[in-house]
Amino acid sequence: MEKLIMDNYIISLLAKPFVVLTGNSGTGKTRLALKLAEYLESKNYRVNTWLPLAINKRGRILNRDEEEIRELCLDSNVFVAKINESQFEVQIEMNIQVKCNDEAFWDLLDDVSTDIQLGAAVRLSKEKRHVLIPVGADWTDSRNLLGFVNPFGPDGRTVYEITPLVELILKALHPDNRYLPHFLILDEMNLSHVERYFSTFLSAMEANRSTSEARGIPIIDTNHVSVIVDTLRNISHVDPKVLESAEMLLSNNDYISLPPNIFIIGTVNVDETTYMFSPKVLDRAHIIELETIHPSKYFSGSYGQSNNLHDGDVVLNHFRTSIEYRELEQQGVDPILYLQSKWGDQSSFNEAKKQMESLLSGVYNILKIANFDFGYRIFKETIEYLYFSIIYNKSSASWFDYMDNVLLQKVLPKLHGNRRQLGDVLELLIKFLNKETFEDSFVNITVKEETMGYPARIETDIVRNKLDLPKSIAKLHKMKATLNSVGYTSFIS
Repeated sequence: MEKLIMDNYIISLLAKPFVVLTGNSGTGKTRLALKLAEYLESKNYRVNTWLPLAINKRGRILNRDEEEIRELCLDSNVFVAKINESQFEVQIEMNIQVKCNDEAFWDLLDDVSTDIQLGAAVRLSKEKRHVLIPVGADWTDSRNLLGFVNPFGPDGRTVYEITPLVELILKALHPDNRYLPHFLILDEMNLSHVERYFSTFLSAMEANRSTSEARGIPIIDTNHVSVIVDTLRNISHVDPKVLESAEMLLSNNDYISLPPNIFIIGTVNVDETTYMFSPKVLDRAHIIELETIHPSKYFSGSYGQSNNLHDGDVVLNHFRTSIEYRELEQQGVDPILYLQSKWGDQSSFNEAKKQMESLLSGVYNILKIANFDFGYRIFKETIEYLYFSIIYNKSSASWFDYMDNVLLQKVLPKLHGNRRQLGDVLELLIKFLNKETFEDSFVNITVKEETMGYPARIETDIVRNKLDLPKSIAKLHKMKATLNSVGYTSFIS
């Protein structure tokens, strides 16, 4: 898996906990989703703080006093030493001595002094925090995901049909797991109408960002929680965290909501057996299209051999930042202020902000011609994607590359239609993104549909784009070619 693909996938999840992976069969969509989830589950600790220091050949700390080491150790139950890219679990004795049972650690130490990073970490439970659910072709409501009350259970008891997703949500709601990411992977997501079986989640994802309820809106009502608890108590080998979470909800007379540490990934194929997504779904997700690889890459061993991931604790801390951000959303956050706080140079930020506005305004004005204009959500989530890309890369230097990504993943997926609807619009978008100017700085387009018997004309000011956007331009050319050959095109095809 190429690093750029993995990095974009992670940033997209950090910015928006709903990502749809599309592409031809065999492009590695499910593999990508599973790889990240399983990698993060393999970490048995998460480092909260790194402290640079030097030690001698025997592990004695040379350049820090006991008080500094003691403060680092206050909230930790495991310690990690990092030398270059290698990490080792270590012990701290008397706040002055590093001990390690791994001989490889000692082999990396110089005779006099070695610079290391000492990490204060928290031990993580070894547990599965993802579920892979194949979507059925007959799903018409949310019961296959959220279960239901069954009044005809064993021995005539009323039970709750508990699904793997209900267990995952209860595990995610456990206080010990509050800042750990949990992944729902919906395989072949569009085998059924997404708007039917997934409507509860579409509503919850958006309502949770604006409701005054601290925990978001319910996805399973309070009166069903007692049935869930009774059912779990009669299941052998139930996960203790799942039962504890359900019992805490019951004691608080609370409902089950969609927690901010649930991240949803859908994989999509488009053929005669599947359904197209509605604008409502596309508008609420990042749409990432994966390309097939050339056979030469596979046979040369240049694809899919390396891990292509940051240190697990670094990625986990990024997800914690994402979860904390969504917890604050209900209190009202201004994404632009968050972005500005991470940018660094103020004059550079002001210029970038001006170029973002020109780009989005130009695209908006062109798309409005065919009624594909977009709303506040796109503006906000564009800024959030850039915000998390800067956190992830620790730099704003390549922000325009990520602007290309977010345009490709959040705006262009809205496009679909025939030559009559999209012919002029695709031409204008390609011209605009290619930094070309429009005659007299105005766009005068005759829209094919007639209004009151006369062709409708749209006149709007377009400021010239200054950004390089090669991915978005390449996709538009591909869509244009499809439109010319078959008379219809869409982003997901």
